[in-house]
Amino acid sequence: MEYIKIVNLQVNNNGQELFTAANLSITQHQKIGLIGLNGSGKTTMLRIINKQPSTMDIKENIVRLCDTYMVPQLLNHDRKSGGEKEKEAIASAIKKVNKSKQAVLLLDEPTANLDIVQQKWLVETLNSFSKPVLIVSHDQEFLREVVNTVWYIEDNSVNEFKGTYAEYQKKEEDDIRREETQYQLKKKKINNLRKVQRQLESKGHSATKKKKNSSWSDWKIKDSNKIEKKLLHSSKIMSKKIDREVSQLKKPVTRHPITLNNFKVSDLELKAKDSLVRIDAQTIYRENRALFKIDETLKIKNKEKIILTGENGSGKTFFLTELINNLLAEWINPKAKIGFFTQDVISEVNNSKKVGDEIKKSTVFDETTTRQLLGDLHLGNCLNISVSSLSGGQLVCYKLAQILLGEHNMLILDEPDNFLDISSITALTSFLKNYPFSVIIVTHDKSIINELNFPKWQIAKGKLLLPNAASKDTNAELSLLRYKRDEMMADTSIPISQIQEMSKQIAELEKEQK
Repeated sequence: MEYIKIVNLQVNNNGQELFTAANLSITQHQKIGLIGLNGSGKTTMLRIINKQPSTMDIKENIVRLCDTYMVPQLLNHDRKSGGEKEKEAIASAIKKVNKSKQAVLLLDEPTANLDIVQQKWLVETLNSFSKPVLIVSHDQEFLREVVNTVWYIEDNSVNEFKGTYAEYQKKEEDDIRREETQYQLKKKKINNLRKVQRQLESKGHSATKKKKNSSWSDWKIKDSNKIEKKLLHSSKIMSKKIDREVSQLKKPVTRHPITLNNFKVSDLELKAKDSLVRIDAQTIYRENRALFKIDETLKIKNKEKIILTGENGSGKTFFLTELINNLLAEWINPKAKIGFFTQDVISEVNNSKKVGDEIKKSTVFDETTTRQLLGDLHLGNCLNISVSSLSGGQLVCYKLAQILLGEHNMLILDEPDNFLDISSITALTSFLKNYPFSVIIVTHDKSIINELNFPKWQIAKGKLLLPNAASKDTNAELSLLRYKRDEMMADTSIPISQIQEMSKQIAELEKEQK
């Protein structure tokens, strides 16, 4: 059953085509993931479907046989945390959809403000939700767990892939391999054509020269057949054919690895065993309220990489800010050069200098690596404009680029993925995996956590747990739950539903341990 039918939708922004959608529909039980580069029009698509006013030139032919309820990305958080407000807004929208006879739920980056526990709630809620959902998201793990259809914006067109996000990813990987194979075959064909063309050209020029032992009369007779002209003419035709083939040759994107060889300076390097930071055992307070306790001295060595996790409000950002400002019981190596990324871009809004000049001034990488990262963050076309003229999302990307490329031997990154699209997140994880110095990253994105596979520091239950401590804590909890379940199973008065719920908790903890 069709809820929404889209035919020949055309959207232009300031005279430029933003995107078109030839033939799309939303039907019962569909959970659609809408993906694309930043600025490609994903949020605009949601707003058009939701019948919100727009300053863009829109030619639409949309049949709506339902109500629509949209939860936008940016919310006024008031006193509540971003995650709490986001969860409340989504839950409220779901109630409205369920009360409507026919309705579609529209979500714009719903996981951006949610911590891992809240994300789990959202996945379970949407997987048990029977009404259609259209979701804009850059969270690949979330997309893999929820969507059964993918809309992707590519070359200014909204296209549909009927399948899960995991199946879509496989298709993309297959397409990349096929493009690489076709590129290599075409290169080989061009090289063979060039070889033939050079042979024809050489024979043509040879035919115009009189041989030493031949008479002028014999040479003229030979020349009367115009052999040299035919050969040279064939050579020119072949040359034009080669030019056409070369013009159609599209080289697949290649990435240059990040190593110390990419650096323009080398004085950032420290000895392998050197400690960059030491944090003493202490309790972290904010406004006289205890956030969490550190039970043992923490050391971050040169080149060590860490993921810091914890629920919203647990104190991750506050802890890192206090660390940077030397407000903890701590020691920081005098040779440490720390780059701290936050999403606060207020200091840049009045910067009238050009993006390219500012990046060139701060980068310690070679030009190839610098341009590669700027391209990954979609700043390649912004080099000749002022920093102050960048959009909010572009300003965040600009600040991130400055930190990643700057003269640092330790990066502290507080949720750098919030304003990045999928391709930029992929590039960021690749950069951090290959980055030759230390990293602390805060993120709730499970695909980033899994891909980086750095050791985890976790703020939970009022403590900062290190990998071994977290494992011991989980083992103890598992043992206790298993013991309780065994007792419950022996008690015939306990409902089976309670035992099933206990088993579910055990299975979740076991999954976390893997």
